[in-house]
Amino acid sequence: MAFKNLDPSAQELAMPGLIQVYEQSISTSSHSYEAVIEVWMYSMGLAAKKAIPSLLLGVTNANASVRSQSLSALGRIHSEPAVVVPIFIKSLNDSDATVRWVAAGYLGSHALDARPAVPALIELLKDTNSTGLNLMVRKEATNALKKIDPESAAKAGVK
Repeated sequence: MAFKNLDPSAQELAMPGLIQVYEQSISTSSHSYEAVIEVWMYSMGLAAKKAIPSLLLGVTNANASVRSQSLSALGRIHSEPAVVVPIFIKSLNDSDATVRWVAAGYLGSHALDARPAVPALIELLKDTNSTGLNLMVRKEATNALKKIDPESAAKAGVK
């Protein structure tokens, strides 16, 4: 939490150490939603952009919590759409519903840059599993589709 109170130059100096903690993956919590990810999610400057390569590796982790938290951090950093949008699209097919939910949610924030996601988002709308988290995935896919391509959303029956 102290990281949030640092000025941008101090954040810049601290980021390499935080990246090192994340990449060492000492434990699941150190590689998931603990301090490192939280810092990246709250640090929106140039310092956070340096974490993108490490977060891209986190998206491929075997642990679903690490994947979803890495996607969330990438989404909050909101940078390099040419790099992250394809990762979000690929994550729409993840076996974990939380990962799909996070990916769908952040695709909507990329609007026109996320147009290639339209077919995958429409596919998510066809999921008939009615468990709570799958309903949330469909809701995020619906919201993202409306933001990215309202015309395709309408054709898919989204209201």
